[in-house]
Amino acid sequence: FILLLSLAFADLIHGIVTTSYLYPPIVLKRQHLPLLWMKIFNAMGWIAWAITLT
Repeated sequence: FILLLSLAFADLIHGIVTTSYLYPPIVLKRQHLPLLWMKIFNAMGWIAWAITLT
């Protein structure tokens, strides 16, 4: 159960990152965060996606 919950949470994080801050942005058309935070947020999303795939 904990594994499924963590995978679902990681997939949710990746979905939020992809729809918000991936280039081109789907939801947010302007950059609302500094570039460093945007890169950190994007890296967290892709790490979560990698965890989901493995």
